[in-house]
Amino acid sequence: MASLIFSEKTTAAGASSMETCRPTGCAAATPNRPAISSSVTRIPVPAACCLVAARAALGYSTGRMSTDADQGWKSLLLIVAALALLVGASIGAVVLFSGLGRRPASLPAASGRPSLAVLNFENRTGQPRYDRYAADAAELLIADLARPDANLELVGPERLLDELQAMKRSVDSLDRPAALQLARRCGARYMLRGELLAASRDIILKAEVTEVDSGRPVLSRQVAGLNDQNLLERVGALGQLVREDLKTLR
Repeated sequence: MASLIFSEKTTAAGASSMETCRPTGCAAATPNRPAISSSVTRIPVPAACCLVAARAALGYSTGRMSTDADQGWKSLLLIVAALALLVGASIGAVVLFSGLGRRPASLPAASGRPSLAVLNFENRTGQPRYDRYAADAAELLIADLARPDANLELVGPERLLDELQAMKRSVDSLDRPAALQLARRCGARYMLRGELLAASRDIILKAEVTEVDSGRPVLSRQVAGLNDQNLLERVGALGQLVREDLKTLR
């Protein structure tokens, strides 16, 4: 580690003054004033900055730094002290913001109930006309799982949106790893995602619940026979299956 050398001259009267302050490895100027004894101390640069500032303050208070030759030292010491303060503030800011940036994997809900983040349903039928089914199914399922008897703590849409913006992602562009990251940032214990599937001439609505901390799927349920007339009823049936299964996981 780099260090500074402080030389102290002790006069016959017993007074001590700071004579030189230079980095190690540099040639020292030969002082013209006589001295009875001298001592040299090597101090690491960070500690030396604090010591220099302290000695500068002491010099100002006692009036020992009053000659024209010492005016340059005064300016140098003020610069060193300012740099020491700047470095300390920078380190503190880095520690503070790095701590704020870290989020726990999952947090217990304030109510004590399991927290659940309901994310997007993806249309995998290959038919764009079912995109509306996927969007509506997600909204209807959120409403169904928000019932008091579900005993769940749902992550609110505002929180999901805030975290999506922080991730610079949209809900439709989330793959599985990104969806888990989103749920983890929201502090959810479980994450629910869904799919709309086509089987022969049947449309199937499927929901999968994943434990956020482990990334392990814990349950999967589906209902079939989806159409324009029974979307609400089919989503309600799926929500009931999910609620019952989640009760066994608590």
